[in-house]
Amino acid sequence: MMKSLWRSAVVALVAAAALGFSNTANADVTKGLSLRLGYGIPMNGNVREYAKGGLPGIGAEYQVSFLPKLLNGEAWSTSISADLHYRQTKNGIVRYIPVSINQVYTFEERNGNTPYAGFSLSAITFGSTDDDGGSPTVTKFAAGLIVGLNLGTKLYIEGRYDWVDQSVTGANIDAVRTYLGYRF
Repeated sequence: MMKSLWRSAVVALVAAAALGFSNTANADVTKGLSLRLGYGIPMNGNVREYAKGGLPGIGAEYQVSFLPKLLNGEAWSTSISADLHYRQTKNGIVRYIPVSINQVYTFEERNGNTPYAGFSLSAITFGSTDDDGGSPTVTKFAAGLIVGLNLGTKLYIEGRYDWVDQSVTGANIDAVRTYLGYRF
């Protein structure tokens, strides 16, 4: 099961990177790519307790120009991101895997740092296992808010809140996610 999750995450990241590459021969392959470490905190008390308070995660994001922007202007950018939040305890496993299309507005530089804010549309796969059977793995749509700060040109910190559709199972899997990332 874990191998299939990692395989799915890698396939999603490779697909996002392949779609974002420029057709020009001398394009920089890593331009627009960022890798990040994060922590996700489910907002539902039962899920949060089962996840022992939070879910460590890894992810990648790729800036793309081929997707249409909802809002135009040179300060707006669009990206595709995929993250894997996972925790295994003696009682079972919790997985939270968001794949998102993001649009952010980067504000003016202040003291070498540039704040940004935006929104995302996501497909989030969530599931858990425990002694009682856990929660079945489901994929739900979500909308989210993004706030972040570019620390110079390479490092960034980011916070996200996901509002996840509850109509399928009725389970509340809204989450707050935080990341520390590196842009190539």
